[in-house]
Amino acid sequence: MERAVSEWYSKKVLRSAKPSADSVRSGESAARMPYPVFLYTDYRTFLKTYCEFLSTVRGLRRRLAEAANCQPSYLSQVLQGDADFSIDQLHGVSTYLGLSDQEWDYFRELWLWSRAASQPLKLTIEKKLAALREQYCGAVGGPANMASDGTPNPYAKFTTSWHHSAIYVALEIPGVDNVAEIAKRLELRSKRVAEVLAELEEMKLAKQTNGVWSQTTSTFVMDRFSPTFQIHRMFWFMRSLQKFLENPKHGYHGGVCFAASPKQFSEIQHNIQQMVFEILKQPAQGDTRAVTYFNVDLFEV
Repeated sequence: MERAVSEWYSKKVLRSAKPSADSVRSGESAARMPYPVFLYTDYRTFLKTYCEFLSTVRGLRRRLAEAANCQPSYLSQVLQGDADFSIDQLHGVSTYLGLSDQEWDYFRELWLWSRAASQPLKLTIEKKLAALREQYCGAVGGPANMASDGTPNPYAKFTTSWHHSAIYVALEIPGVDNVAEIAKRLELRSKRVAEVLAELEEMKLAKQTNGVWSQTTSTFVMDRFSPTFQIHRMFWFMRSLQKFLENPKHGYHGGVCFAASPKQFSEIQHNIQQMVFEILKQPAQGDTRAVTYFNVDLFEV
């Protein structure tokens, strides 16, 4: 069952391969994004990332402009935030990108959110976006959304954003035990924090006593080989990108492509595993701790 879902994930979610310029010019359909639209919180960022993904393809922006029935200069204004698509133009771009009906729904809601002027409307749209993300994660998660007895997995919602794991970890920090403080520390809306805490309580991972929140003794471990876990990691990747754009000098963001022998590869993998173990073994110190995320990918290209 897991193999079948993994194959589905590879075909449906990571089905994008960077095409050659010749294939695009020959009239073949647009290439898929390496990350699904559900990982984005801004439709412009999604489109700009797509343009960067195919930056070597000549005429790409012209094709996108044609799909939107606008001039390339107007497309540039949209991507820069100085103009906006109409709903018909947005649909034209969606069709060109080959988005499914479900992806189109999410893409459209991102567009609506960017145009919404009132806070109540933005919150309403955010709820719809969260529901669509949850539905998407359920579709690609397969067995991860089901417990061994065939009943719904109570932890399924944990993987639908980075919020759940961040808020869960935040409860370890002294004084970070209420909605207002968590919202301040994680730069989230209080209403969103309250929603996630309620869901953590349903999962029996958090409890509330007289308005004070804390972790419970319950734990669970996600299968790192499951598609749902990989999607969870992609949510964290997008958060990492956001933090980097806000402050490139905070934290460490880097990568390197190099040649290594099988022995060197094995040694590097072992050293990384040991480093992770050492990080987890470090005792908690002080009350000024911050929720921190560490991610690493090592693979043969």
